[in-house]
Amino acid sequence: MEKKDHINFHDFVQWFFTNGFRDEINIFDESTEQRYLKKVARKHEVSLKDVEACNDKFKRTDLNSNGVIEYDEFEVLIHSMMRLAESEKLPHARMETLWRDADTDGNGGLDFEEFMAFWIKSFRGDCPIEGFYRNFRSQAWN
Repeated sequence: MEKKDHINFHDFVQWFFTNGFRDEINIFDESTEQRYLKKVARKHEVSLKDVEACNDKFKRTDLNSNGVIEYDEFEVLIHSMMRLAESEKLPHARMETLWRDADTDGNGGLDFEEFMAFWIKSFRGDCPIEGFYRNFRSQAWN
């Protein structure tokens, strides 16, 4: 493309509609977090709406706001999603299985992408434990 000192309106409109909505040159006020969520959605081929919903769940689950979900926070999340009374607990072996499935890098904490991948894979829908058992049953018979 030749360098010009000026551009006419037609050339501008053509350029704008070709490039104006690319995330790299977004001229609108968009937070770093929103750009990150869009990047994650593209990377994992998931809708931005699903990524944003997972991000909300992640923030509510990360009780100490350190950007990582530890085992105890994960346990609270699973119990609340199963609507267990405080006196009831999921068997330790089952909780450990869920944790190992979620903590893919084995570092003892879930970052957002690990959490999102686990949530979408296991718990898509209203009740996560139904998704877990549905996945478990389908894998057991394959």
